[in-house]
Amino acid sequence: MSLSVLVTAGLVFARMASLIAAMPVISAREIPKHVPILLSGVLALLIAPGIEVLPADAISIGLVVGLAGEILLGAAVGLSVRAIFSAIAMACELASMQMGLAMAAQFNPLQMQQTGPLAILCTWISGGIFLVSGLHLRCLEIVAASFQVVPPGSAGLHEAALQSVFMAVGACISLGAQLAGPLILMAWMINVLVGVLGRLAPRMNVFLSIGMTLSSAVGVVLVMLSLPWMLVSHEAALRDVVATSWRVLSAGV
Repeated sequence: MSLSVLVTAGLVFARMASLIAAMPVISAREIPKHVPILLSGVLALLIAPGIEVLPADAISIGLVVGLAGEILLGAAVGLSVRAIFSAIAMACELASMQMGLAMAAQFNPLQMQQTGPLAILCTWISGGIFLVSGLHLRCLEIVAASFQVVPPGSAGLHEAALQSVFMAVGACISLGAQLAGPLILMAWMINVLVGVLGRLAPRMNVFLSIGMTLSSAVGVVLVMLSLPWMLVSHEAALRDVVATSWRVLSAGV
């Protein structure tokens, strides 16, 4: 086996491995570490035979730059999807703070950080929807097809790929605020009610006796009613960012 074949396969592996390492669910802490590595290796073996082998004169010091470009290109797609995936956890954290559930924080293996129980529940449900809908396969398909547009070794630090990541982060913040909107409005209305009652009965601690109980009870009911809408909106946003990633890659970034 020639050196050119090994280098080409290594570049393919680098792009696929960076995507899998940045994608949600697949790179969760609970997933054994050898699974993403083996998956990247299998995908590289399947994709590399259909890729044109790099010429021998292309293997030089510039190969280091090409390797960095492969890693950045795969990571750009994975991070864009991961940013939107984190929107529902952000929304649930905002909701938990309004409902008084943020104090019961636990470790969330999908987000790799301490989050509230509501965020953990919604994140796991969203992760299941992400897998069932086949969006993880679509991401792998997009990066595999990108080798026909951006051959191994020619990827670089392209402005379009970086811009897609920044846009995904901004969309994550916007989507998280939108998903948490009903609960934020609920908290505002309860605070207004508590403020009015506090003026009517200044000697009674209205916030502790009414405010917290009302926020938690109404919040739980509102979460039960709005959770299907949150999950559908979140899945639609994930589909949009996957489609955007394909448009960026198909244009040759």
